[in-house]
Amino acid sequence: MKLNVSKGMVLDFLADGIAVSGKITNSQNGQSSAIVEIKTEHSIRRDAKLTLPDVFQAGGCGVALPRAANGGILIELSVRYSSVDIATIGK
Repeated sequence: MKLNVSKGMVLDFLADGIAVSGKITNSQNGQSSAIVEIKTEHSIRRDAKLTLPDVFQAGGCGVALPRAANGGILIELSVRYSSVDIATIGK
């Protein structure tokens, strides 16, 4: 399964093993993976381990560096290109 990382898509993920979801606000090409920015209303601890349990090959997606934005929390996930529908990056 390849992830659609278009703006507005809802993405379910784990932060330190706790289920979280949010809407994608941006996606872009990173150095070795896609960078997916998500806005959530869930509280996420700084340096929480981020994972995508529904996409086994995605593996770990980095650690949380949450920042407040417009009534929510923004975080970035680093997702392997092999797990992403490349045509949806930046859309």
